[in-house]
Amino acid sequence: MKKIFGVALLVSFGSFLSAQYMIIGKDSISLDQYKKEYKYGLENNGIEKTIASTEDFHLLQQFAADKKIDTTAAFREKMMDKEGELRSKFFFPKQVIDPVLNDYMKDLQTEKQVQIFIAQKTEGDTNNYQQIYNDVKSGKITMEEAISKYTKSNPKPFFVKPGGIDNSLYSELKVIPNNSYTKLLDKPGYFAFAKLLSSRPTLGYMVFGTVSYPKNAESDAMKAKIYADLKAGKTFQEVAKLYGANEHEKDNGGVVMGSPTLPDEVYALFKGKKAGYYTPEPILFGENYFVFNLYNVEPYTLTENNREFFLRDMNNSLYGEVLQDKMLAFLKSDPTYKEFPEFQNVRKSSQNFFAAKDNSVLYQYRNHKTTVGDIKKMIGDKKADAEKLSPAIWGESVAAVNSQDLMKFYSEDFTNQKEIKKQLEEFKRGLYSDYIFSRYLNEEISKNPQLLTDYYNKNKSKYMWGNRAEGRVAIISDQGLTKDIETQIKDPKNWETLKSKYYGKLNDKKQILVNFEKGEMSEDAEVFTKYNVPFKPGVFQTKMGERFLVIAIDKILPPSQMTQEEASELLKDAVTEQKLRETIAAQKAKTKIIIQPEFMKDLEKNFKK
Repeated sequence: MKKIFGVALLVSFGSFLSAQYMIIGKDSISLDQYKKEYKYGLENNGIEKTIASTEDFHLLQQFAADKKIDTTAAFREKMMDKEGELRSKFFFPKQVIDPVLNDYMKDLQTEKQVQIFIAQKTEGDTNNYQQIYNDVKSGKITMEEAISKYTKSNPKPFFVKPGGIDNSLYSELKVIPNNSYTKLLDKPGYFAFAKLLSSRPTLGYMVFGTVSYPKNAESDAMKAKIYADLKAGKTFQEVAKLYGANEHEKDNGGVVMGSPTLPDEVYALFKGKKAGYYTPEPILFGENYFVFNLYNVEPYTLTENNREFFLRDMNNSLYGEVLQDKMLAFLKSDPTYKEFPEFQNVRKSSQNFFAAKDNSVLYQYRNHKTTVGDIKKMIGDKKADAEKLSPAIWGESVAAVNSQDLMKFYSEDFTNQKEIKKQLEEFKRGLYSDYIFSRYLNEEISKNPQLLTDYYNKNKSKYMWGNRAEGRVAIISDQGLTKDIETQIKDPKNWETLKSKYYGKLNDKKQILVNFEKGEMSEDAEVFTKYNVPFKPGVFQTKMGERFLVIAIDKILPPSQMTQEEASELLKDAVTEQKLRETIAAQKAKTKIIIQPEFMKDLEKNFKK
């Protein structure tokens, strides 16, 4: 008995739930969803009007879908562009990206002067880099000597910013004191360490340009030409076009973006300067002189307007690897992420990997899994090369595949995120609506012009000119002229002479002194209803804003029939509306619409006026 009662209760409850939907063809809207999304309409327009507009909207959406416009190249391209926009904005969750981007902006405030020792690992290299590092730190050899002897590189110090060098090195450079060393990095492909010499404040994100010329017998003459033109008011781009040493300078004003670290001489001159500044003297670098111009400078301060810019800037640098690492840690913290015992086993060596069963699952993220067989497919015919890798490099390679897989899995699932899916669906609906109103209806009327004629002939009474005044207007910027113009405008024969008298004349603010207009004015025009000009023949004055009007009304025109051409815009609107109603009616005739009783009862209870 209890079981029977329980079943009956469940059936009853199920029926109650199922009765709280509005169903329009393929679309179903729950009561809760409807009250949330259509609250404004329900409260302000009433239940009936809101339901009617909802039905119309969904019927038109389904009509557009039936036309298969989502299969067109233009539609798919727009959807892809929208998805790209959403990926750019929301791919990285705020809890991941905000701390990294904030750290990046903080780190950008300072430039570090460094010397960097980097030695690539090569076969047959017998150098003991730990010993070399120890000798440099103890003072047995200098940093300059070590760089020159063991890396064959230039030991000259240089300034770096975050994202310009290995992040592990930079993270140490941020915290160690001047004239001290980072730890020795032992990476799969190289050894590296750095010495911090000094720090200086950054000048911000700069866009600057150069004009260069060689150091020779004509240097003084070239300098004189460049600076003479700049002082005469020519833009730096114009000067670069005339005297630039290469196409980049001639075509682009020598623009350098990304705010690279500047030589000391330029840094000192640019410090505290604003856009438009150029170096007062050329600066010699090697065998060429350079004139520098500051096009723009953006402080390293994060705002809503520059957020996307600095995010791209970060991702285009090595600092983007920090974001990738944080993102991977975030993904691995997902409850669905799991590493299986076999994953740690195959990371130890390529031998372990190739000995493992193809169907062995290594790790999974949500519904995605990677097996030994999946990675074997990636390796393909490169098995022999893989077997030659050292355990350390092999382990790094497997870890890299794991990272790539996780990012790929997340990327594949990105558009299934609730908010992203919602935005894409809303955008798709917008494209459907745009198709209906901007293309379909226009095309239907364009290929059937008789629709306009038929409608005009049946509804001529709707297209009448009301009472109109035929006249002439002088719009004057100097009140002192109104008396003279009023005297002359009375006689229509003086109209052309009057226009010629003031043609091209300006007031002291470089504004046209008098504008002249001629034509018909409706009785309900503002000049009559707002500015109190009598609707009758005669000459009248009024003021409209800062301008003075002298109006000559020559005659009053009675109501008359518009021609089809005169009514063309109004006709198009009316026929478009008519065609829209016909389209909705046709779609409704073949669409099942159900508004369940409990759905309506709830709306009437909560929104009935």
